[in-house]
Amino acid sequence: ISGIAPGTRIIAAVGTSDNNTFPQLSQAYIDATRARGLPAGFVPVKGAGHSFKGLQSTVEKLVKSELSK
Repeated sequence: ISGIAPGTRIIAAVGTSDNNTFPQLSQAYIDATRARGLPAGFVPVKGAGHSFKGLQSTVEKLVKSELSK
């Protein structure tokens, strides 16, 4: 986190049913980035697991939203 440039926007999208990269790990990372003053968001995807397949729609929307800013 210390090497991330100031102002870098960070978004963690994670499935609520992910049993490999547990949602609480992503939340802890986002909390740590926020504590260092970085703009960060946590997006839980209800019912999605570890596969990108379950996250794809949400991630596409997030990327399009960020690119339009």
